[in-house]
Amino acid sequence: MKLILLDQNAISNLALSPAGEWFEILDLLKSGVKNKKVLCPTPLETINESIHLSRLDRERIIDLCNELSCGYFTKFFWQIIAQEILAKVRPDVDTSCLFLPSQIRNESSDFEIESLAQRIWRDKDGYEKASNVLEEPLKIKSFPPQYMIDVAITNWLNWMRRYLNKFRNGQAIDDQQFPYKEIFDALFDLRITDKEVTGLLRASRTIEWLGIQFITCWLGLEGLLMYEQMQHGRKFRYNDELDRSRAATAFHVGNCFITDYKMATMLKQLGLDNSEYFDFKVFSVGETKNIITYLKGIC
Repeated sequence: MKLILLDQNAISNLALSPAGEWFEILDLLKSGVKNKKVLCPTPLETINESIHLSRLDRERIIDLCNELSCGYFTKFFWQIIAQEILAKVRPDVDTSCLFLPSQIRNESSDFEIESLAQRIWRDKDGYEKASNVLEEPLKIKSFPPQYMIDVAITNWLNWMRRYLNKFRNGQAIDDQQFPYKEIFDALFDLRITDKEVTGLLRASRTIEWLGIQFITCWLGLEGLLMYEQMQHGRKFRYNDELDRSRAATAFHVGNCFITDYKMATMLKQLGLDNSEYFDFKVFSVGETKNIITYLKGIC
């Protein structure tokens, strides 16, 4: 069975009045799921990104996600990171990345949904203003993308060591450091011991964690986004974090990912679609003919 993950663009094309080649893609996916050749587990980020849509459109997306996934969701990215790094020091950790929730439909009122959407847009403006402070791009010919990937990796490892020490000493992690706080909350839920924290500190000083596919993909994408901002003046967007965590999850969990053009390009730039090394294909939503060819080969 092949696991195919769909981003917000892809599931919207499939759920909201598909036509032409997207109708054929939908038919192939439904057939593949029915014949147990394909499963499309739902990334939780996809449901979160549907918050701004009308209730009818949200329900269409949720219903199709439920049908193609048979109810399976991928775990949050911080849960995957926590269980993968803990597995380096605890051999019996459950590293499964899919789960069956008891309920997937949001029963909030339209007023509650609208209030949440407005709060998200306010947060979006604040995040993008704080993240986009570079006045002019560098445009240096000898400035390679790999440099920023290495910076992203080094920075993350340094922050993880800092927070591992704080965690061991019983110090709280600031809510503003959202990804790190969620990772350590997940480690707490997994009942990590002091001895295991010591083991993680030791591992964080080596390249051991970089053998975890999720982490190398996640940080590689961060490095490329940083490079695009510094070298070419690309602006950070509020949903960049959702996009790269979903892409890293797709690479870690799945065999195929259908996403927007920019994310597909970055994943290919990292070499993650190289069939010599990975059983993973990535398509942009514009590559409908290639998607159909791929699905016909596996369904």
